[in-house]
Amino acid sequence: MITIYLIRHGETLWNKKGRYQGIADVELSEKGILQADKIEDYFRDIKLDAVISSPLKRAVRTGQGVAVSHDLPLIIEENLHELDFGEWEGKNFKEIEKCWPGSMEKMFTQTETFKFPNGESFEECRKRAAACIKKLISSGGNKTYAVVCHGVVLRMIICSFIGIPIARAWNLSLDNASISVIKCFNNGLNVLDSLNGVSHLKE
Repeated sequence: MITIYLIRHGETLWNKKGRYQGIADVELSEKGILQADKIEDYFRDIKLDAVISSPLKRAVRTGQGVAVSHDLPLIIEENLHELDFGEWEGKNFKEIEKCWPGSMEKMFTQTETFKFPNGESFEECRKRAAACIKKLISSGGNKTYAVVCHGVVLRMIICSFIGIPIARAWNLSLDNASISVIKCFNNGLNVLDSLNGVSHLKE
């Protein structure tokens, strides 16, 4: 069985301000750094075979403590970067609705065909992210991985591996610094063992 811990990066200032980040390389906020430390503590007694991260700074900073505490390299996987929101990046909900009236509603109701202006579609994001996870599963054996990336990417991974349409991605709640777990059995069955775990963040 392959166990994959799916970790969303800690809070950034743009998260706090409600701005779309995408591939913009925004650093963690002070709160996000504290969250990263708590994630490191959570994994201290969990055996990991590898720690894999998106190349973006907010994910790298979230995952590097986990890797170091396990004496493992932090493996950077380029295709785990967040969805490219194109011209939406850096903008908040009100600004987006002003520039592209009705687009926010279309994103939620037409997810499977929606494409961001000069950016990616959800399906493009799903394909590249799912390919990364398939590589881990194909390694076989009984292994445990920690994967650190982003909200949309994690939703696309979960949808892919438990067989639900990406239109249902918005039914999945994934907070900053949350931990979800997928278990992949040798018979091809994938189970979402836990979703949006945040108990490690409590004081």
